[in-house]
Amino acid sequence: MSSKKSLEIMLTEKHITIREASSKEDSLIAKYSYQMWLDIGVDKSNIHLEWQNITLQFIEEARRDLFYKAFIAEVDNTVG
Repeated sequence: MSSKKSLEIMLTEKHITIREASSKEDSLIAKYSYQMWLDIGVDKSNIHLEWQNITLQFIEEARRDLFYKAFIAEVDNTVG
């Protein structure tokens, strides 16, 4: 008697929403901006220690003066 091995793959649907970020999420945008620089190979030593405050100030000024908009992706109502 032979035994059959099977591989079961469960496919699940994900609900993805792209929406404009609110100013309450600026810290999250700054964090992901910092991580992006690290991901592309910029060494931490080349990033200003005040990166978060600098980025938050940039976002605030850009939103006010340059019509800046950031966007958030949510997967199944969860960000990040």
